[in-house]
Amino acid sequence: MSEGLFGTAHNFATYGVQDDTAIKQKRFIDEITSSYGAHSSELRKYYDSSKNWRNLLVPASKAERKDIIFNFLQLDILKETEAKDLDEAFDRLDKMLTSVSRRVLEDFFENNIVVHNAIGAMAKHTKSDNYGLTITVLAGDILNWETKMLKKEKCPQRFWKTSRLQLIEVPCEFTKSDGTGDHRKDCKQYEKDGTVEWHDFGSRVGVGRKKYFADLQRMRDLKMKAIRIFISKILAEHDYEYMKERLVRINWEHPAVYTQPDLVALFEFDEDEKSFINEYFNIYDVQVQDNGDVITRMKDVMEE
Repeated sequence: MSEGLFGTAHNFATYGVQDDTAIKQKRFIDEITSSYGAHSSELRKYYDSSKNWRNLLVPASKAERKDIIFNFLQLDILKETEAKDLDEAFDRLDKMLTSVSRRVLEDFFENNIVVHNAIGAMAKHTKSDNYGLTITVLAGDILNWETKMLKKEKCPQRFWKTSRLQLIEVPCEFTKSDGTGDHRKDCKQYEKDGTVEWHDFGSRVGVGRKKYFADLQRMRDLKMKAIRIFISKILAEHDYEYMKERLVRINWEHPAVYTQPDLVALFEFDEDEKSFINEYFNIYDVQVQDNGDVITRMKDVMEE
């Protein structure tokens, strides 16, 4: 019998022992989903480490995001084709940052100001449209920065990786300005605002933060599936050289490859995959540049 099949000595030794971390997390969830809320005055007694990460789960308002981005973002760091002004850059960038906190945005731009200034200077010096960042790359950099901050502050992964938790921070209702309230003067009250699942295979793909990047990854996976099946079918009837010639003749980045009925049938996509692909190209504008670069951005219909 495999020792690891039913449990190890370590597992039996800890069986029935309470998990303090799990208890704290459950209490925190119970409080933010109740009408009472979770209060920093009480959290400091039973979950003191939460002070390091709870404001990372409070999304900045749209007005705050605009204020930060207008204050820090220089159009020079973007490729010339990306946006004609800051308003357009913000509108396209903001769709991917709706759950990002004020703290993350400020920390990202403050710590990358030297890099961004260098990119801007190089863009001016080279006068090349190929130099600079795309809006989607900038959004990805910000989201990766957020992930690093969540890890650094030891935010429980169940709150941001398995299912994204969003909090609302409001003035504590048990605090009085004269200090006579039950809670400390600086007490903050946290309530649950909602969750954003990492992946979304529902009726609308791409709606919500980070689903954009999950969608891109799924599309890449389907592309690799299509190439794999295409190779196996060609090799079943022809030699390697013929297969190689056919393979390079197809632009695998072009949207038409995945929407053309005869090719879709060849790739053996199932109904769920076909539905995802059709929805993907309805929601995302995919353009293949002359140099082979692929630009994928959300269409304006995402504004709802």
